[in-house]
Amino acid sequence: MSMSQTATENLRPWTTREKPPLVSALNDEPSPLDTIQILGAESKRYLTLPFLYSYAVSSLPQELTLELSRTYTSAALKPESRFDSISRTIIDFLRGSTFVRSIGSQESFVTFAELHRPKIDGCKASCTQTYTTSVDFSFSVKVFGIGGGLSKGRTYSFADSTEITKECIELTLPVMINWQEYKSRSGATFYRADIETISDDYVERVLKGPLDRCGLDEDKVKKSGWLTHDFDEPNGVTRKRELYIESGQSAEASILPKIAGVEIGPKVSVKYLKRVDYSYVLVGPHKYVAYVPKNSLSYYWNWS
Repeated sequence: MSMSQTATENLRPWTTREKPPLVSALNDEPSPLDTIQILGAESKRYLTLPFLYSYAVSSLPQELTLELSRTYTSAALKPESRFDSISRTIIDFLRGSTFVRSIGSQESFVTFAELHRPKIDGCKASCTQTYTTSVDFSFSVKVFGIGGGLSKGRTYSFADSTEITKECIELTLPVMINWQEYKSRSGATFYRADIETISDDYVERVLKGPLDRCGLDEDKVKKSGWLTHDFDEPNGVTRKRELYIESGQSAEASILPKIAGVEIGPKVSVKYLKRVDYSYVLVGPHKYVAYVPKNSLSYYWNWS
């Protein structure tokens, strides 16, 4: 049995499926590298220099990124000239590279939501996503290939209610990545990652230890400037509180499959198209703080 099947079997009692998932077709999504290859000098109208540089450094082999770094930090060049130089360098590199072999496919997971609860007996957490029409999508997922590989995107909605009473969980979409080995003009090996599929249904996975980001010190939470909610529940009191993540909120991350023993992974972008509603049951006598870190799509908790 696969890892995704095992996770689904273990966690299925937590989820009530009301309707089949609403999923768009799998679409090609142009990466910054695609943009500069197609548009050339015109791409500067649609890409910023810092974004292009950071994407190239994370996506292309070291022999090239050292050259890009020298250009990017050059005080002798204006920003427009640096952009043009970096663009030409990338285009020449990709055109001069040759395919060696297909290494095969590898499964990884894109996290699009997390569900957390204070680790106190009696506390619960749940989230509900609903849709009403065939175009009522809740969020979008884009997975960018690396090394000039193809990128893919999809939009989703699930009419589900998920509740946890024990460990925190993440909701993930399985992604199949096809790895290909290439050689540069100088003979150096590098890898391209093409996104073959993004699953049309999700898998719940338990978050334990450092994977669960709850429990951050309250003083650090307060100094962070993040969105927070405080609760002070007296003894004998149980409160049910609704919280939500606004539509339009987005997060970026990297998925980290291993290729040739090294963790290198495509970039992922997740954006909520609708408001996502969360419900929490808090028991006294305890103090709680719910917080949403930057670049996050979920509430986390600390408690005392």
